[in-house]
Amino acid sequence: MADGQPYQRILPVEESGFALSVAEVSADDLAGAVAEAARYAFDFAEEIPVRAWLFSAGPDEHVLMLVV
Repeated sequence: MADGQPYQRILPVEESGFALSVAEVSADDLAGAVAEAARYAFDFAEEIPVRAWLFSAGPDEHVLMLVV
């Protein structure tokens, strides 16, 4: 906020803090890992409201998850 008013701030990519988290999980644990990632709480004062995960549950089973 500036002067009590919200405003849009555009960050350079290198300052965005965006990262892709990669995790290997078992097929049995995949649903739980996705559910846990979905519960992520953003700190709007400190980070952009975008998170990404890539869960690998085997050589042919992957889940790419974006939370906005």
